[in-house]
Amino acid sequence: MTPGARGGTFPTREKIKEAAGDIFLHKGYAAARMQEIADRAGVNKALIYYYFSSKDSLFEAIIREASEELVMNLSDLFALQEKDPHRLIKRLVQVHFHFLLEHPQLPCLLVRELSSDNPLPKKVLADVIGRFSRGNIARLQQLLDQAAAAKQLRRTNVQQLLWSIFSLNVFSFISWPVIETVWPEIGTFDQAMRKREKAVVDLILSSLLPRRSD
Repeated sequence: MTPGARGGTFPTREKIKEAAGDIFLHKGYAAARMQEIADRAGVNKALIYYYFSSKDSLFEAIIREASEELVMNLSDLFALQEKDPHRLIKRLVQVHFHFLLEHPQLPCLLVRELSSDNPLPKKVLADVIGRFSRGNIARLQQLLDQAAAAKQLRRTNVQQLLWSIFSLNVFSFISWPVIETVWPEIGTFDQAMRKREKAVVDLILSSLLPRRSD
């Protein structure tokens, strides 16, 4: 196993990534300094360079490894070859939502850096998500077309469906500071997100129910 391996063998590497992610989120990639990351992680700056050759490689590792985790989870779901479109769509929502629960700061970090025209997130996401999309998108579209022909679902474009799922899920996390301020009665983050996951599933599935005009 290499120093970059996942899991508990190299907790220092994960501690560095966590500290860096927090600083990138609150200060932005451009303003973040390696010494500040080292201080936050409680390590010598030289140790950061043992795991990551540069600030670019550290930032890229945060985005790439999280994205690959999501892709792995989605690939595992597609490997099950679920034939029921309702169950598959429900699981798509849940897999993505659970991933965001494991990485709650990632949406805000990505939005910040993509808005600042940082090319690194675009490059990583295009590579990782692009590799997953090949084949899987076409198979999902075929399943949706078959479901529409059988009057199980409305005729649906798979890209629009995934866009809707990702948008609803991601915005749930980005908007949390506003939601907990406006609706304090909504409960804790964990309580609210459990309800929100179910609400997104219900909303997506309801929107796909066949209409008379279909």
